[in-house]
Amino acid sequence: MRCPNCGADNENTSLFCMECGQKLQVKTEIMSSMQQPPASAPKSKPEKPVKQPNPTEQPQNTIPCPLCGVDNSTSDSFCKMCGQGLKPVNNDSENCQRCNALVGNNDKFCPNCGAKTNNFRSPTPPAGLEAVKAPVDKVKQEDSSKSIESTQSFDNKKIIEQQTSKTSKLKKQPASKEQPLTSPPAGKKQVNKTIIQVPTDNKNKKPGRTIKIINGSRKGEKFSFTRSLTFGKTNGDINLDSDDYLDARHLSIATTRKGIKVSNLSNVNGVYYRVTGKEEIFFDTPFLLNDLLMQVEKMESKERSLNSIWQEGVKLMGSLRELNPWGRLRLFSSIGITYGTWLLFDNEQDIGKRFFPGLESETILYHKDNRTYLKAGQNKVFYKLSDTKEFSLPIQLKLGLEELEITSF
Repeated sequence: MRCPNCGADNENTSLFCMECGQKLQVKTEIMSSMQQPPASAPKSKPEKPVKQPNPTEQPQNTIPCPLCGVDNSTSDSFCKMCGQGLKPVNNDSENCQRCNALVGNNDKFCPNCGAKTNNFRSPTPPAGLEAVKAPVDKVKQEDSSKSIESTQSFDNKKIIEQQTSKTSKLKKQPASKEQPLTSPPAGKKQVNKTIIQVPTDNKNKKPGRTIKIINGSRKGEKFSFTRSLTFGKTNGDINLDSDDYLDARHLSIATTRKGIKVSNLSNVNGVYYRVTGKEEIFFDTPFLLNDLLMQVEKMESKERSLNSIWQEGVKLMGSLRELNPWGRLRLFSSIGITYGTWLLFDNEQDIGKRFFPGLESETILYHKDNRTYLKAGQNKVFYKLSDTKEFSLPIQLKLGLEELEITSF
């Protein structure tokens, strides 16, 4: 019978081609006759013992199939009955690339898993067709350490080549990072300078900051951070649960290149920062003078004072002052109601020990060109933060009953 794939001649009783392993179309009568066992003879008690054949004995030039037991020629690579690969009879063999089983040099397929071996030959094509090239399983190079299997994709080969080239380039680079400058022009003195490469990690390194609680329920505690930190009563990174003047999330502090950025997280009582020099302030924005809460308010042109002795265009009897105040200072009590008000006439007004004899120093309000400034002096003055502001260090903050001092490290 001729194989439809490679054209090799096979026995009429073969189910698979002994050359390429292709399944053959065999007549049903032949297959059924081969699969049916021979009719058993009637049992009879032998008069004499019959010598049993030795199972190890095999006819010459044949090899039994390890699967079905049918004898095959030693030149066959596959069993003619079941297509099973046959074990090589010669001592020359190699390991299968897929399952590592022993494969004879003359075998085209592995007898264990059916994979093609290095001995595979393209089947003989019908007349007029080109021969099929044998598949290349491995690309052998001169250097065995750099061999690449053909089963790898093109992308994997390219990656390996790039890594090999990078490694060779790194080996050629000198160990020193110093690069000398080029020689100077003729007539100029040589200056020995070197360029030192700065590690890129230092450029992205965040500056460190330290927060110390200088007054409050947790006085003396310190906290360090490099990115950001939140304070609150219950939901902050640092929780001050004993301070009832704080919101759940009250304050956010983030590092910048030159200092910090403070954000007021829409709380009720606000965040205050300490005024150390001369600070511009705005109307209706509270500030703390020591423990006194007050704010400067703008006077309207037709507004009356609380004691009804002043109105626009009217002088107070016996007074040489032009009754034209530019603002009003309002003082709040500890329970949030107005404790007192003072009219502000002068462009430079002391609201420190002149208004409050218990204070040790002056605190000056300046009013010029419709702008108002506050100079703290020796008193402790905290001004309320409206939203978000950046500060240089060191800086002191006040939130609720807590006072914080922030420095760098």
